[in-house]
Amino acid sequence: MEELIRTIPVRDANGTRLTLFEFQKSTRRRGVLGWLRLASRQRRMQLDTGEAVDYVNENTFKLANGELLRRIKAR
Repeated sequence: MEELIRTIPVRDANGTRLTLFEFQKSTRRRGVLGWLRLASRQRRMQLDTGEAVDYVNENTFKLANGELLRRIKAR
């Protein structure tokens, strides 16, 4: 089993820049034709401060207290 980690830069309502980590466990499995593929399992998201975060949509994430975080777009 492998754990894939992706970082996502976000801003809170005050404009503070934070880093969101997306953890996703995956396992290698053989497909119908015998090829190896990664089968993903449920993902977990957490801020660099350790707080759990929920996925709302591609650009919005939500803390347990209801505060929304927005993805910072690359320019």
